[in-house]
Amino acid sequence: KHENAVCRLKEASSLWSRMWNQARKKIRHALLLEARRQAWFGRKGPLRGVTKLTEWLSSHPSLGHFLHRQAAWVQPCQLPQNQAIFQDPNFERLRDGISHAETLLAEIQNAYVTGPSVGVITPDRFLLCEVSVEFGLPTEEHGAMRKFFFPEPQRLQGTWVLLAATGGATFYHHLLEVAPRFHLLQMAGIDISRVDGWIVNGQTAEFQSSTWKALGMDGAKIVSLDRKRLFQADRLLIPSLPSYPGHTPPWVVEFLRGRFLKEIPK
Repeated sequence: KHENAVCRLKEASSLWSRMWNQARKKIRHALLLEARRQAWFGRKGPLRGVTKLTEWLSSHPSLGHFLHRQAAWVQPCQLPQNQAIFQDPNFERLRDGISHAETLLAEIQNAYVTGPSVGVITPDRFLLCEVSVEFGLPTEEHGAMRKFFFPEPQRLQGTWVLLAATGGATFYHHLLEVAPRFHLLQMAGIDISRVDGWIVNGQTAEFQSSTWKALGMDGAKIVSLDRKRLFQADRLLIPSLPSYPGHTPPWVVEFLRGRFLKEIPK
């Protein structure tokens, strides 16, 4: 009887915990909606909403523009029909190849960057969905969209490049989604000697520091994202992710081999 009572108590406690968490999320969501509707808290308060980079730039030509743009494309290949890859909506309508996203390089004045799930915020406080990813969640539920308050931004003078990506502190995402964004600068003809600084996921891991050195980046000009920091750059260069997260296009492989494996025989 004692064991049954303990089990029932644990079940009741678990039920109340789930109910409380659900209620808390609903209350928080309602408060955020009201805060956005009333434009509470000013510059440090919650974000106004989500927008696309392409749409925002077209409506704010005085604050930003594209430096490079390459359309989405299909990589023809044979894919096994039973792979879990087809659970991804980007693949459901495509059975004869892999669809890769549009690649971009944009410049925006006075844009903000937050982390660790990287969020890029426009000067008028909208989250840019193409370059703001939180794994497993839509952009509307990104961590930056769930915040009531933001810290005072650290001002970055001059032209800064965003290389950080969500998950970029791990080797896989660093190698296939962070480092290749450097190539988009080259494609746009950017002279890196004229870049004032770089925003990255980190510098402590050896694979990070050795990458920055190999790319010719000055360590004194690098800042790292973390949960408590918010950066605002005079001019922020924003390379897009190479493609949809987890879908590596061939140009990424070619760039990595050419940049890091020059002395390695095929």
